[in-house]
Amino acid sequence: MKKWFIACALAVGLMGHSGTASAITLTSTACIPGSVSGATACQGIYSGNDSPAAVANFFGNATGWDFLLKLDSSSGTETATTGGSLNVTGNNWTLSGVAASTDVMFILKGGPTFSAFLMAPGTTGGTFDMLSALKGNGRPGPGLSHWSVYTTMASVPLPASGLLLGFVLAGGGLIARRRQLA
Repeated sequence: MKKWFIACALAVGLMGHSGTASAITLTSTACIPGSVSGATACQGIYSGNDSPAAVANFFGNATGWDFLLKLDSSSGTETATTGGSLNVTGNNWTLSGVAASTDVMFILKGGPTFSAFLMAPGTTGGTFDMLSALKGNGRPGPGLSHWSVYTTMASVPLPASGLLLGFVLAGGGLIARRRQLA
């Protein structure tokens, strides 16, 4: 008798929830790498605005990201003073003027949130959607507020620069010694 009562209570409970379960929309609170074609990874969804300090260590980058440019609208073209250009038209994007060996991170901001996308080396264009950002009501898909581009600039490795400095100092020493002997 007790088992029958539990089974009936469970059945009534499930029937009571079946009508409301279809009305609830579950949304993802995680970034979707496929939201930007060419992305190999993504981080987010974060609330607030991106800034160089806020994204400095994204994707395990211990040296930080260099801000390149920001397209402050849902479409158009923005060119950085140091080179590099981003064009967004509809759901298509192109990036030019950035070396293929440079690491590139995109930040897409929409509504009160943003997500970061690590791009595959040499990716210069593709499509995007805003499903990795949330509207104020918590649902995905706000309009694009702005698109920021961050890069890592290639630097001369320390051993090579130290060796170069050593050659310069040795050469200067040899020149000074020859002048003293002459």
